[in-house]
Amino acid sequence: MDSERYSRQSALFNEEEQSRLWNSTVVIVGCGGLGSQVIANLVSVGIGSFVLVDHDVVEESNLNRQFIHFGRLGHHKVDSAEEWILNAQPKASVAKHRCMLDAENADGIVSEGDIVIDCLDSVSSRYVLAQSCRRMGRTLIHWGV
Repeated sequence: MDSERYSRQSALFNEEEQSRLWNSTVVIVGCGGLGSQVIANLVSVGIGSFVLVDHDVVEESNLNRQFIHFGRLGHHKVDSAEEWILNAQPKASVAKHRCMLDAENADGIVSEGDIVIDCLDSVSSRYVLAQSCRRMGRTLIHWGV
């Protein structure tokens, strides 16, 4: 972790708390409009490890609200998001799942993180994610518009 990078946050987080953020792993399910905002904010506060889940590719119609994907038309959103994260914070780590979250893979994915953020646009996937987080004992943050 680069403590100078996050030094202005010292009014919010002491050194130990900032270190806890850096050592946390956040699973972000959905790297589109909501996920783009979440990813940018979490990188900014100093989260050090990400698990990204999305099956989609970047399309022209995404770019008005998914700023982290500029210049990456046709790329998988998890690859594009990883590139954005590592450009913003080269010391971060990123794991990726190019898939739709479903009942078959949810527990394995959810178990990779300390906290899970739902940035999905599918109600049925949200239910699967919520059930998995309950089973795996992970905190779920539902992000929605």
